[in-house]
Amino acid sequence: MALVNSPLNRAVGQAIRRLREKQALSIENCAKQLDVSEPYLRAIEAGSAALPAYSVHGLVWGFGASFASAAGLLALITALDKRQPGRSSDMTQIKGMVAKIVAAERDRGRKGDPQLANPFLKLLSNTGEAADVYAATASDPNAQIQYKTLIEDIERIVDDLLKAGKRDLLPPITKKSELRLKPILGSYEISPVFEDLVDAFAARLSLFPPYITSASFEKWERKNSPRIANVSAYLTDPEAFLKIAAEYDWAFLWNQNKPRVTLLTSSKYANTAKRIEDALRKAIRGIQPRSIKNKGELRIYLRPVSGPQLNDKCNHGLLFDFISHNMPSPKETSAKRKVALARLQYRAFANVWLFELRPDVFDPDDERLHRIGFLDTFESDDVESAFAVVMSREHIDYWTKLFDEVKNIQQ
Repeated sequence: MALVNSPLNRAVGQAIRRLREKQALSIENCAKQLDVSEPYLRAIEAGSAALPAYSVHGLVWGFGASFASAAGLLALITALDKRQPGRSSDMTQIKGMVAKIVAAERDRGRKGDPQLANPFLKLLSNTGEAADVYAATASDPNAQIQYKTLIEDIERIVDDLLKAGKRDLLPPITKKSELRLKPILGSYEISPVFEDLVDAFAARLSLFPPYITSASFEKWERKNSPRIANVSAYLTDPEAFLKIAAEYDWAFLWNQNKPRVTLLTSSKYANTAKRIEDALRKAIRGIQPRSIKNKGELRIYLRPVSGPQLNDKCNHGLLFDFISHNMPSPKETSAKRKVALARLQYRAFANVWLFELRPDVFDPDDERLHRIGFLDTFESDDVESAFAVVMSREHIDYWTKLFDEVKNIQQ
């Protein structure tokens, strides 16, 4: 099956173009409003890219869209958008995802649980039908007509979902400072504390589209710098990382937790690991703030793993499955893995970063550590194409056990 543009992405792209033209917005201003790049917005309007979930803020504050409808629509797009980097949605994947979601909704309905609202169920149904009939459009005129009709139906539903919402509790407004609840809750306004918490939560969510950029990754690290207790990482090419290491501020190294940074790498760097480790410390010393009084040893260590079995485990942990948004099963056959890599369903990332964080809200009695992990491609010379993904809990557990295994062997 040839790879084509998703009918849902196409419908959303057309709706965004109509909204932009209605307000006489340039591509540049609209891209800023939706927090995407200009080339990416053009791809969205062409239907070859999905509008990211964090653009809901621009739809609500800029275009006056219904928050509930717009957020639901973008969540649905995120679920159905299975593009690999640089390629469009595969209709068979869309059809499969639609079937899974519809089956799950029916199961929820049988159990008496709340289901998706009718517009979203209808949108799912039409998207699934469009994916189903697309295969016959090349040779069957009737299928072409049916596909066009389904696309038009999808576009109408999307247009309705992105209109200003009368069903929301929130009015169509443009300034956050004007945010107030409707009289449904009486004459009370939102508590300033709650408003501050919601705004902070929204700001954090905006850092996490499905695939985050180097800038988003750096913002997240800087924002959480005081909370970082320890960092474990795996670098496929520590020499390449050394060249860009001084571009980051490493501020977390001087927080009150005095974190330890343990960097693993392939056994092929066994003879050069100590030299790279010393060079890395020197590079970071060069950007250490003058205000830092404690000039003690930086707790940064580069350790090569030993043995082919551990190397294989590390290489497997670098794989990411764009369909399941997880790592492939370790029991998967090498033949199946090669096919998935060739189809770009899997991606072998360059580095792993595993952060241990103190709780977000300070509590001296709370000793828990939260683990958050990332896979990245930032060693690439092409910065524009570099990106990272947030690891699933299963993926984080895999690397946590692997780091512990290597630590026990080295001890």
